[in-house]
Amino acid sequence: MNNLIRIGKLLYTKNLVPGVSVYGENLRVINGIEYREWNPKASKLAACIIEGFDLKLEANSTVLYLGASSGSSISHLSDILVNGKIYGVEISKEMIVRLINLAEKRKNIYPIFDDARNIDNYKDLVNDSVFLYQDIPQFDQVDIFLKNLSIIKEKKGLLVVKTKSIAVNKKLKEVLELVRKQLKSVKIIKEKVLYPYYPDHVGFLVSG
Repeated sequence: MNNLIRIGKLLYTKNLVPGVSVYGENLRVINGIEYREWNPKASKLAACIIEGFDLKLEANSTVLYLGASSGSSISHLSDILVNGKIYGVEISKEMIVRLINLAEKRKNIYPIFDDARNIDNYKDLVNDSVFLYQDIPQFDQVDIFLKNLSIIKEKKGLLVVKTKSIAVNKKLKEVLELVRKQLKSVKIIKEKVLYPYYPDHVGFLVSG
């Protein structure tokens, strides 16, 4: 992906708004260019990339991001997709206000205040998306992902599953078997536990 580099166990994205730190992350000048540190211990999306998930995103790609929160991880996508768009769906009133404030400085971020289960409310807006990313720790997180995958232009996406949210008393292996069954309608390209960053989270890169 353009504007993304890796140094050791850290990622760095070329800062779209030079001189501005979004959430207190370190700024670093490399070969005369300012980058923002993207720590995989603070971002499950960064952890997925460090662990070898190839999202195949270009500078002009459009992404639907579910569980955008206040925008710390989405801001790094904003650095990468400089000529693209990121639709950020968030249900929390407090978080959406922060995301809107971020979008005022980063024009490629489009906040959507809604429940990601209610796809009819925004499907016509986001149907040009070529990739779906989801980080929503709910019991029905796989269903939410598949619903949204069905409304985007290219049926490709990365689902980060929080296993404890699906079944707190089941072993990891048992939960993963359940998730694979739920994902039987899509092709799983890569599956990996996000250890050591998030031992109870698993990434699933899929295509429809």
